[in-house]
Amino acid sequence: MWTEYELSLNTCKPFVNKDLVNISELKRYRQEKVRIRSLGNVNVASIEEYANVSERYEELKTQYDDIILATKQLMSIISELDIECENNSKKKICTY
Repeated sequence: MWTEYELSLNTCKPFVNKDLVNISELKRYRQEKVRIRSLGNVNVASIEEYANVSERYEELKTQYDDIILATKQLMSIISELDIECENNSKKKICTY
């Protein structure tokens, strides 16, 4: 209680209402508290780590999107060249 409320057990005793204390609820509370503690310590650096990873993801996503766009543009240019080459070759054949 000291770490959470800065109260010692002796200073809290006068405020305890024994009619409100339910043993099963108290057991459940203690079990949950143990379960939460078993999760381990909080990684306070995780916020900064997330920001770094998120920034890196955005950079890579931008690069990926650029590559996809460039690929589509190249495919379009190749298609246009194919059509033009086909038309040019038909013209040459027709002129003979």
